[in-house]
Amino acid sequence: MKNSFYLILVLCFCTLLGTINTLQAAKGAWKSSPSTQHVFDSSPPQKEQQRRTSIPAQNPFKNNPSSHLADPPSTADQPAYGENLKVLSWNIYMLPYFIFRRSRKIQRARQIANEINKMDYDIIVFQEAFKRRPRRVLKRKLADKFPYQYGPANKKFISLKTNSGLVVVSNRPLLEKGSVQYDACNSWDCFARKGAVMFEGEHQGHAFQIVGTHTNGNPKEINRHQFHMLYDGLLAPHYKEGVPQIIVGDMNCSYSKKEDYEAMLRLLKAEDTPLTGERRYSNWEQSSIIDYILLRRNGSSIQQVSKSITLLGPDWNPKGVKNRNLGGIGLSDHYPVEIEVKFE
Repeated sequence: MKNSFYLILVLCFCTLLGTINTLQAAKGAWKSSPSTQHVFDSSPPQKEQQRRTSIPAQNPFKNNPSSHLADPPSTADQPAYGENLKVLSWNIYMLPYFIFRRSRKIQRARQIANEINKMDYDIIVFQEAFKRRPRRVLKRKLADKFPYQYGPANKKFISLKTNSGLVVVSNRPLLEKGSVQYDACNSWDCFARKGAVMFEGEHQGHAFQIVGTHTNGNPKEINRHQFHMLYDGLLAPHYKEGVPQIIVGDMNCSYSKKEDYEAMLRLLKAEDTPLTGERRYSNWEQSSIIDYILLRRNGSSIQQVSKSITLLGPDWNPKGVKNRNLGGIGLSDHYPVEIEVKFE
C-alpha cells in the first residue's frame, strides 16, 4: 500500500511537470542561451577530476562567435587522424537513480568502454548517460583514447530534475557552440533536462559541426516541437556555408511511421543518408529505427563512406526480457549507429 502511494505521488508529479512545461512551450518560453542554460563537466587530457564550464585548456580553438576556427594549431602539432571521420551514436541506457536498478550500469559502463576502445572512432555521442558513477567509469576508461570529454549537457547541481544524459567524447578538441533545453515533455521524460548540444571541430582542414540530442517520443506534437527547437536554437543560428552539420542521437521517431519520419527530416531540413549495413532496426524490440545520424551538407564537400546500425559487445543480460530476440541487443537496449564520412 505504501509503495502504491509513492508510485501515485511520482506519477502525479510527472503529470504536473509535463503540464507546466507544455504551457511554457505554448508561450514560446524556451531557453537556448549557451552561457546560462547548461553547465558542462569537461574532462581535459590530464586525468584530473575537475569540473569546468568550458572546453579543455589544451583546446586550440578560441570561443570566438565571429569565427568558427580561430588560431588553429600548426600541422606539425596536430595528432595523426585517419583519412575519414568516424562518428558513433549510442543510447547506453544509464538511467538515473533508482530506475531499473538491475540494469548493471557499472558493469556495462566498463564493457562499453572496452568495446569502444577496440574500435577506431573519432567522436562518440552518448545518450542516456544520466547516472554519475557509471558515467565516470565510462569517461575514465575512455580518457586515453578520447581525452576531450564534454557533458552531461543541461546539468544543474541542485535540481529535482536530472541532466540531459548527453555526453560527447572525442580524440580531438571541439568548440562548444551552444545548447538548448527542451521546454515540453511528457511523463517520465519530465524528470530529465533533455535537449541538444552543438560542437564544432576540424578534420583534414575542413570544419564540421556535430549535434547530439535525445528527444521525447510521444505525443508526436512534443516530438515535433523539440525538432523545431533544435533547428531554431542550434542548426539555423550556427549555419555556415560550406560547414556541414551532423545530427546524431535517439530521435524517438520511428522510421516505420512515414508521416512522423518525413516531418522530422522536414523540420530539421536534414538528409537521412542510406544505410549500408544489413540491420534495419535500432530499438530492442527489433521493430524499427529510432536512432539516427542525419546530415545537413550546407554546400560542403562532405560525402558518406558508410553508415550502419551495429552491435557492440555481448548481451548484458542474456536471461532478461530485453534480450529475448535472436541476435542479441549488445550492451544497451538500443543498437549504436555509426557513420564514416570524408571531405573531397
